[in-house]
Amino acid sequence: MTALSCAVFAPTRLHLGLIDCSDVTQRRFGGVGISLAEPDVRLRVSIGATARSEVVGLDGDGGLPQAVLEAVNALTQDHPPVFVEFERMPPRHVGLGTGTAARLAATAGAAHLTGLDMPVRELALLCGRGGTSGVGVNAFDVGGVIFDAGRPVEREEPFSPSRYQTPNSFPPIITRLALPPQWVISLLCPQGVATAGKDELTFFHRELPVPAQESLETLGFVYHGVAPAILEADLPALSYALRQIHSVGFKRRELARQSEEVRALVSQLQASETVAAGMSSLGPLVFAISHRHDEATTKHITAIARSVGIDVLPARPAHRGHRIESSA
Repeated sequence: MTALSCAVFAPTRLHLGLIDCSDVTQRRFGGVGISLAEPDVRLRVSIGATARSEVVGLDGDGGLPQAVLEAVNALTQDHPPVFVEFERMPPRHVGLGTGTAARLAATAGAAHLTGLDMPVRELALLCGRGGTSGVGVNAFDVGGVIFDAGRPVEREEPFSPSRYQTPNSFPPIITRLALPPQWVISLLCPQGVATAGKDELTFFHRELPVPAQESLETLGFVYHGVAPAILEADLPALSYALRQIHSVGFKRRELARQSEEVRALVSQLQASETVAAGMSSLGPLVFAISHRHDEATTKHITAIARSVGIDVLPARPAHRGHRIESSA
């Protein structure tokens, strides 16, 4: 058969925090996060070009190549072999959600080429993603600032990361907002603890559940803090809400586990009301949101980064989900 191929561009994301880590409400977890068009994951998927399915471009990336290959094979078992070549992969295990983006991008590209009409939520269940938070999957699907509702669970089910869960439902979006265009995002990635696999599972089991009151406070700071701050383009309000989220619940425990350099960086950035800062997911990636035309704050962020010997990396919010471009 004639080989077919397509390019897939997938957003990454910043995860601002998990919400109900106590089962104090009817739904476990839920989260809030910001989709990023830059940095992104880019790959090319081809069908009919090789004798067997293969994933390349992820050398030295642990078990991700095999996980991507297994997901693609499960999807296309009745079709010709699929070849997946990763052309751009941001740093792994820093808080960008690249593992989710990679799995979804590869399977979405394969589904596109084989004519399989599968919504992203079905691809996520196939890939074993979205069991804890739907932020990464929804970022891939539609982009924007995502507020998801978590999912109902049996109370005896242990608190675990997505890869260790087999959900039969997907966290729905409660609301999806757009980051104000006058705000810019800066990324800072200091030396810190990269958490994945069994280390992440052990951390979840050791730290969860958190006290019910802390989950309720997180819920309040997300929906009466982060959401209205974005809607009203109120940067000081967002700064305050993020400081509070980092002081309670699972986010406080995520930050406490990080290196002194990461904790100090977050503390310095959060000391200014002209910066809305925090740590993405388990870190060590730190983000800083500021006003596009506030040169003094931009210089302040840069100076803090340079004080620990790192660069400020630009980021761009994604207002849409993944993109697929076909080619012969």
